[in-house]
Amino acid sequence: MIPPIKRRYGLLNELHDRLERIAGPEKILAYFLRRAVNFFDAQGGVVHLVDRATGALKPAATIGPRDVVDDETALRFLRNERPQVPRDVAMAPLLRDGGARGVVAIRRKGTPFQPGEGRFLCKIAALAANEVRRREEGHLREVRERIERKLLEDLRPEDAVYRILHGLKRLLRYDHSSAVLVHDAARGSFVLKAEQIAWKKGKSGRIGIGIPATAESVREIAREGAAFLLRPSEPARGGAASVAAALRFRPKEPGEPDEGVVLAAALGHRGTPVGILKVAARSPAALDESDLAVVRLFAGPAAAALHRSEARARLETTAERALRKGALADVARAVAHDVNNALGVAVPLLQQIAEEVRSGSPPERGVLQADLALVLDSLRIVKRVFSGMMAFARDARSAGAIDVGRCIAETLSLLEGAMARNGLKLETAVSPSVPRVRGNPTLFEQVLLNLVSNARDATPKGGTIRVGAAGAGPRVEIAIEDTGSGMDDAALERIREPFFTTKPDGSGLGLAICRAIVTEMGGDIAITSRSGAGTRVVVSLPAAGEAPVAESRAP
Repeated sequence: MIPPIKRRYGLLNELHDRLERIAGPEKILAYFLRRAVNFFDAQGGVVHLVDRATGALKPAATIGPRDVVDDETALRFLRNERPQVPRDVAMAPLLRDGGARGVVAIRRKGTPFQPGEGRFLCKIAALAANEVRRREEGHLREVRERIERKLLEDLRPEDAVYRILHGLKRLLRYDHSSAVLVHDAARGSFVLKAEQIAWKKGKSGRIGIGIPATAESVREIAREGAAFLLRPSEPARGGAASVAAALRFRPKEPGEPDEGVVLAAALGHRGTPVGILKVAARSPAALDESDLAVVRLFAGPAAAALHRSEARARLETTAERALRKGALADVARAVAHDVNNALGVAVPLLQQIAEEVRSGSPPERGVLQADLALVLDSLRIVKRVFSGMMAFARDARSAGAIDVGRCIAETLSLLEGAMARNGLKLETAVSPSVPRVRGNPTLFEQVLLNLVSNARDATPKGGTIRVGAAGAGPRVEIAIEDTGSGMDDAALERIREPFFTTKPDGSGLGLAICRAIVTEMGGDIAITSRSGAGTRVVVSLPAAGEAPVAESRAP
């Protein structure tokens, strides 16, 4: 019997009211199914959703027996093939963007369903599907906003690309891979900067490969908002073809399955080509136009974040070179006095010895040995100073095990003379068994030189600077502490910001570069300070896993 019109309108009003207040799609479908089963006096029901990656059905909600309808019948019903359905079973599709996303089926044993009842089930199923779509759109909007806020942070390029891919993983369901390619104008290619592989657990072996960039493909990615839905089984045309060619990575990974569908979004920023965003799935039906719309919306903030991070990296590189030159000049001024003193001792002694030999009255053997010992000591000082300067001046990027104690000693040897002349006391506490760390020695010494120089600049005459290093479990901690002016809470809060500085002539990038180098080494920097009570900086780095370096000595 067809339910009276009053009951039907009552159920529609109830669903309108209640479904709007239910949060998640799963709860919406469960509530809808329960009310449908009760309304039609049925014994059971099931809601099946279509897995877009595999095309198979998976249950989303069930009441009573699970065998209301078999999967083959449900799939044929969704394909409009008019399968033979028992008369005591009513079915209705759950639609999504013009396509079927699932099916609801209910069974009323012994009482056949009338055509009007089936139509009403379709009506309330459409109401439930619409509410599910609204929740999913709201969820996508919230996730995208959170991701966009994350992308607004100042990130290095290698962090930005993986944050972009992580965000895509939360927005889309894909089972093949996602990737970010960055346009390298100098090389005339797209460089694979990051790739997340969903079909296997493991890292990509293709990071850094270059794909030649054609003029047409560069024009396409410069267009903000350009996005393409590509299926390898179908020929791409126009700009889509040039972008598709840039997304064919070679060589393929061992065992890599074929791509059934690819979403490609151009990452362009204010007419400047930045790169390409790629998402791939195995099944041709796994991604569609609605997913392409998500990628198109996401591409804008992703392009801006990547453009900003690349620009920041270039600025940091330029600033790093300038700071190195400035620091080298500062070191040169600081050690000039020590070199002059050393040469001031050695040169007169050598001149005196030469004069005595020329006049035929050489000094006594003991006196000569003592003079030559003084000359040798002075020349060793000069050699040590210039060796330290040359080591710092090198821009080598090779990484290896770093002798922490030796680096500290060599760095402090460049500064201790100037600090003593300025009335500063230098105290060191470097453990003779401090483990090695892994990284580039030149860059590590630059971090030490920057941090100790900051402590020196903040400490007035009569103050003390303490430098210590020791193992702390699996890590190594290097501490630089001063008794200088310190920082208030406001300055300490902003100290992580690039370009923020408390020095009248500072650039604000010195500490940012130190953080970048330390982060690259797998470590971090912690700063504590109080206004008028000094500052303590602790650099924590992972130990290299080698035996302690017994020969390291405190300077």
